[in-house]
Amino acid sequence: MATTDTPVAATPNLDAFAHHWQDEADAAYLYRILSNAEADPHKKDLYMRLAEVEDRHVQVWENLMREHGRPPKKFSPTARTRLLARLGHIFGPGFLLPMLLREEGREVKGYLDMHRSTPKGMAGATESLTLAKESADVLYHLLVLWAASGVTPEEVYAVLRAREGQSGLEEKASRKA
Repeated sequence: MATTDTPVAATPNLDAFAHHWQDEADAAYLYRILSNAEADPHKKDLYMRLAEVEDRHVQVWENLMREHGRPPKKFSPTARTRLLARLGHIFGPGFLLPMLLREEGREVKGYLDMHRSTPKGMAGATESLTLAKESADVLYHLLVLWAASGVTPEEVYAVLRAREGQSGLEEKASRKA
């Protein structure tokens, strides 16, 4: 019996696409909240540019989902994102920036992992690498915002170190305390 080298078309992970779509839309939402609350025109512009980068990411995931028969639902920020927005209003950008940086770092890692684990030619492989590169640009803009806001890398690292070794559930529970 003859075998062929023709690859079997695998179905992309649409749940992962939907998860990334929501994460990117939530990030755009938070950056817009920060932009709208910011008085400094330079910082306001930086936040808006970050929101626009996230909007492009949302569009990538939306297009992939539509191409595979699963258009995204209407955007609604998650409960976590609504809580962060409220806390950002209360405590200001210095509160949100370390969390947004951490999330951007997770995105870059997640996109690189997706790129490495997705077979060449399958939906999501090329897109995830492109998004990892753009997410790295977002990290750069966050560093600029830290400097403009007087937030030092040491302060952000201290927040991140305090969370090191915690599971997501433990970290979430610590925010409620």
